[in-house]
Amino acid sequence: MPVARAPSKQPRHGPLSSSPHRSHNPVDSDAAVFKPSGDDVSLPVKKRKDNVASRPKSKPKSAIPLGDVIEISSDDDDAAPSQASIIADLRRQLKKTKEENTRHKHAYEKAHRELTDTREENRVLQTSRRHEKGKLVDTTQLEDNINCEICTARMWSPHLLPDCGHAFCQSCLRDWFSTIQAQFMASNPHYDGNQPSPHSAHIQMLLSNPHTFHRPQIAQQIAQLLTAYQPPRPDYSCPTCREPVKTRPVEDFALKALVRTIASAAGENSPTKTSAASVSRRGNGRGPIGTSGPWDGFFPRI
Repeated sequence: MPVARAPSKQPRHGPLSSSPHRSHNPVDSDAAVFKPSGDDVSLPVKKRKDNVASRPKSKPKSAIPLGDVIEISSDDDDAAPSQASIIADLRRQLKKTKEENTRHKHAYEKAHRELTDTREENRVLQTSRRHEKGKLVDTTQLEDNINCEICTARMWSPHLLPDCGHAFCQSCLRDWFSTIQAQFMASNPHYDGNQPSPHSAHIQMLLSNPHTFHRPQIAQQIAQLLTAYQPPRPDYSCPTCREPVKTRPVEDFALKALVRTIASAAGENSPTKTSAASVSRRGNGRGPIGTSGPWDGFFPRI
């Protein structure tokens, strides 16, 4: 038998029932209804779809507390930095490095200027001090000039030999001349150093005559005559250069003052002055006793 299509029914749109367990489901318009032709034949009927609204509502899930939320991230999710960002970062670093170099350069220039100013101030101070106090001299460099060559001590009373220019202590020269005089008197026991020649006064008067200076030949003859009439005497010489000493030594006052000034700067005290007569009376000098001058026993006065 031919299948007869059931007429489509429009669903009723009415108010929903207040009952939670009953709901009106609309009939599907496409569902086909087959009427059987006999009692033993049954045709399948398409089942109507269950309405979602008829299902029981699920219980809403409880919200998870914020403190229990764990954020899970993956390295694969991080995007690689772009080339533009890398270049921008390098430019920032380069700019920062240039600024640091500029600061260091300014600090160096400032320190260099301060060092230059300090050196200039030191130079000015040294120059002014040199002008005020004079040049500083090391006293050890003057040891050979202010010390005696015989005793190597300070020449507190230096005496100069006019024949050669060397200077020695007065006591050292007296001892040196006394040794020469003792050797001479060993072979000339009658020698008296304080007794001048009887003709020496007359000869000296001739030499001091002004007319004698205008006649060199006469002056030379008079000097030879003086040597001939003069009794033998010790051959005194310089302790350093062995130059014959014909005239008595003289006190060098300039060298004496220099020795005392340098000794005072070095913290030394000059000894008390002693006369030659007292030295002779104590027997320290080996010259003749009872003389008035330190050299009268060696070089008689004419």
